[in-house]
Amino acid sequence: MQDIRTFALKVGREKIADTVGRTRSAVDNAVRNGAFPAAWFVSLRALGKSLDIEVSEEMFGWHRTKDANATKLVQGQDGKKVNERLTDAPQDQGAA
Repeated sequence: MQDIRTFALKVGREKIADTVGRTRSAVDNAVRNGAFPAAWFVSLRALGKSLDIEVSEEMFGWHRTKDANATKLVQGQDGKKVNERLTDAPQDQGAA
């Protein structure tokens, strides 16, 4: 698994900044903090793929939720991403 510092060294911080449409300073801050913003994931995954460089989900600061009705994105059996419930709590069906 690749860490954020190694990724930044291989790709270059200016290239990352250009790709995500942010400043070099924003990239420097993310590297210093140890995680890219989750909003950058799709862009950096595409960049990594184009350069044949691994982009690990662990390099991103994903928000965790405490919501009983929360879902997570998981790989379905058909290879597509699907939402899966995190709890067995009944979903709110709205007012009856």
